[in-house]
Amino acid sequence: MNLPATPYLAARPAGDERPRLFCFHHAGGAASTFARWRAAFGSLVDVLPVQLPGRESRIREPRATDLAALVAELDDHLDPFMEPPYLFYGHSMGALVAYHLARSRQARGHGPSALLVGACAPPDRLAGGRDWSDEELTDRLIEIGGMSATLVDHPAWARAAVSLVRADLRLCASHRWSACPPLALPDPRLRRGHGPGGVRRCRRGLGGAHRRRFPTAPPARWPSVHS
Repeated sequence: MNLPATPYLAARPAGDERPRLFCFHHAGGAASTFARWRAAFGSLVDVLPVQLPGRESRIREPRATDLAALVAELDDHLDPFMEPPYLFYGHSMGALVAYHLARSRQARGHGPSALLVGACAPPDRLAGGRDWSDEELTDRLIEIGGMSATLVDHPAWARAAVSLVRADLRLCASHRWSACPPLALPDPRLRRGHGPGGVRRCRRGLGGAHRRRFPTAPPARWPSVHS
């Protein structure tokens, strides 16, 4: 199949029989967050990091600050690549993006086989954001390891990093919760030669090698995600 080009994918699909794992990065991050995942998962899945605008190869594009608009654009751009079975993984802000995209696609009967999330509160319990000064946001980013303290000595770079995070926080703040039926995430029957255990092995990979780095919310706290 001749797939169209899209700026939302940092890598082209391999075109083999593996299910595709679409990865959505954290606030202030970029698709390169998942650069090592392709080798780490090997033959299990085809890892496809999603690149949001305003960073790395898309640095000159306006940043997305409206979640509903971003999800609609992602749905349009990524739809040709989402041949079942496919999976979503979202980290922090990426979990929120992946969740809303999964809801949108399920409403049309084309949802993912699995939604994997890390470092994000359940969508119905997300607290409202707060206003951070540049200094407060810089200190917080350094505290959690999201920015090197050496950037403070390079004000232009520090301002760019803070500006990116601030735009991503506005994107998260545009999240609106509404009650909905649980996402239908069935026990996958992978038609591409991996058998029903393929996604389960992928889940173990995410929950094992990356558990300490990407802590996940307990399943019971995502009632609208788990059927």
